Amino acid sequence: MTLKDYLAVTQTSARQLAETLRVTGPTVWRWLAGTRHPNRDQMRSIYRATKGAVTPNDLVLGGD
Repeated sequence: MTLKDYLAVTQTSARQLAETLRVTGPTVWRWLAGTRHPNRDQMRSIYRATKGAVTPNDLVLGGD
């Protein structure tokens, strides 16, 4: 599942996710736009925060 899809399904805002992950809102927006990819530690944090719904492969390869 893509990060964008996860946010839509869970009705979570990019700002809420940023606060959970302790990153800035613009950082999350860059991930969503595909202009940046999270680093390894951020990928682990996203995986944990989404309870496994968004995997590192989803973040790099675009998900299903």
